[in-house]
This record gives sequence, structure tokens and C-alpha cells, in this order.
Amino acid sequence: MIKIETIEGQPFQDGIEVIKEIVEKRASLALFEPEVLKRLIQYTGGSLRDLFHVINASAKRAERRDSEHIVMEDAEYALEEVKTSLTRRIEEKEYQFLLNIYHGNKERIENKEMLLKMLQDSVVLEYNGKRWHNVHPLVVKFFKEQGCLK
Repeated sequence: MIKIETIEGQPFQDGIEVIKEIVEKRASLALFEPEVLKRLIQYTGGSLRDLFHVINASAKRAERRDSEHIVMEDAEYALEEVKTSLTRRIEEKEYQFLLNIYHGNKERIENKEMLLKMLQDSVVLEYNGKRWHNVHPLVVKFFKEQGCLK
């Protein structure tokens, strides 16, 4: 994972710029309408696999519309697909574990077995340097939609 925010939840611009550079080596940034790439980076949490999955899905959707540009609607559709895939991997009984991470338990390992499962399922993302983990932004979005978070 490439860190796109600090452990305190503030944007980490260096990481965001690195991701933009990686994307630019594979696709023209002109492909994206304004703010689309920023949103895709934000909601994929620094996971390059997820980012390129949503870029690819967004581009295919734009192509079906006979457009040369990925618009926000294309991006939102692709993000929704990934969110659905991620949230199928968790059960309601695991919500509290994930909410504990979201609310600040980003360094302590509360339940090693559960954390490993969540990491393997990409529901939790782990960042290097000072090792810490966080709930995938699309899972956070799901929790907000479900009323588990405000």
C-alpha cells in the first residue's frame, strides 16, 4: 500500500503524488475528467491493485458510452463494484472489530487472527514505515451508508 493519509487521517500529499506518477506512466492523465483520479485514489486507499481495477472498469464504462474521458459517474460505478466485493467478505459480527480500527486502534493488534483475515481480504490496509493499518475507505463508505458511522 502507498500511504495516502497519515495515521491521524490527514491527506499525505507525497503518497498521492507518487500514485499519480505511477498512473501517468500507464495512462494519460487527460483521460480523466477533473477530480476523477483524485476520487479514485482517495477511495482505493493506496491499494494499487484496487486503483487499477477501478481505472480499468471506469475506462470500459466510458468506452461503452463512446467517450474518450472517464467522468465521475464512470468512477462511482466502478467504486461501487469494488465496495460490493469488499463488503461481501465481512460479516456483521466483524463490524465492531473494523469500527475499533477506524476509531483509532490503528497500531495495536486487538485480534491477530481477525486482523490477518481482514488484511487478506483487503478489507483492512496496512502501511509500512511506522507500521499501522486502517479500514479500506470503501468499507468506511459502506459503514456510513449503513448508519454505523456518522
